[in-house]
Amino acid sequence: TNRTSPRCLEMLKNSSVDVAIVNLPEKMPFDNMTTKKTKTIQDVFIAGKAFSFLKNKKISLKELDRYPLLMLEKNTVTRKFFDQFCKNKGVNVIPEIELGSVDLLVEMAQIGLGISFVPMDAIEKSRTEDEIFMLDLKEKIPSRSLGIVTNNSIPVPVGAQKFIDLLEKEILY
Repeated sequence: TNRTSPRCLEMLKNSSVDVAIVNLPEKMPFDNMTTKKTKTIQDVFIAGKAFSFLKNKKISLKELDRYPLLMLEKNTVTRKFFDQFCKNKGVNVIPEIELGSVDLLVEMAQIGLGISFVPMDAIEKSRTEDEIFMLDLKEKIPSRSLGIVTNNSIPVPVGAQKFIDLLEKEILY
């Protein structure tokens, strides 16, 4: 099931799923859950050919407000992280479009609809710099964590545990 991190945690709380792989929030919204940080992720701003004039140019967070920004929905961990980052820098950024999918944010940036804020891992290595590029932001965006979360109220089924083991060994490290 592919949902936003808060929705995945809600599903885990309600025992609709056995395990959740999420962008870890600063504070877990529910008690009785075990969290294991598994990977550090770095967010970046990306744009497509329509914004090639920004390529290799250092740009400030405040300057980004001049362009259409594409962001995840307000209730996501990534968006809360972004909003807090902006607040800490004294910048109020209002997105042009809000979506629930990082894949859509990448696609929309690629076709020139705006500048997207996405995890670096979301940019496919097969894309050329002519299709999409990372902006050089003056401010340093802090890294954050991806993690595996289980509900202490329900036993983790053997299949789910094998899946967790596979993720820990092969994918997330």
